[in-house]
Amino acid sequence: MNVVVFLGASLGNKYEFEIECKNLGTMIGKNGFKLIYGGSKSGLMGILADSVIQNGGSAIGIEPKMFIDRCFQHPDLEELIVTKDLIERKDRMNKMGDVFISFPGGTGTLDEIIDVMELTTLNEFIDFNKECIFFNLNGYYDLIKQFLNQIVDNGFSNKERLKHIHFINTVEEIEQFLKEKDYRD
Repeated sequence: MNVVVFLGASLGNKYEFEIECKNLGTMIGKNGFKLIYGGSKSGLMGILADSVIQNGGSAIGIEPKMFIDRCFQHPDLEELIVTKDLIERKDRMNKMGDVFISFPGGTGTLDEIIDVMELTTLNEFIDFNKECIFFNLNGYYDLIKQFLNQIVDNGFSNKERLKHIHFINTVEEIEQFLKEKDYRD
């Protein structure tokens, strides 16, 4: 299974982000899932890739040329795909991923997962039958969950259209979810 993880190239300001990022990478690696991510060696991205690789998994990075030019790419990836820009990177990730996880992050992380959320809600039109997971570590994404409920309450969407969007609080719960949705042959 190809697991796309959206997360920052910075560490954030809470040590628990690093700990849970390592735990997520360990889980991905030990289960034999393939990590697809932004390709950076820095911040949480680097921690995640290192953890996946150290635990027997493999990682594919998809990184825009502007970051390659600044030498941000991780040196130990199975494959590094270089794109012309962030838009092409998102498109490649969306095509390669089976499941998408948004780890706590900033505006780039939010941009990437919102794109996937929209594709999942249009599944009946575009055949994008994939799962979108917000890793809701300590309620990090509670406001987005609240906003989605507000969208439904105000008639701009419905629960059926949002059925592929999940808020999961722990790595263990994510692991269980992924095992239930295992797309590997």
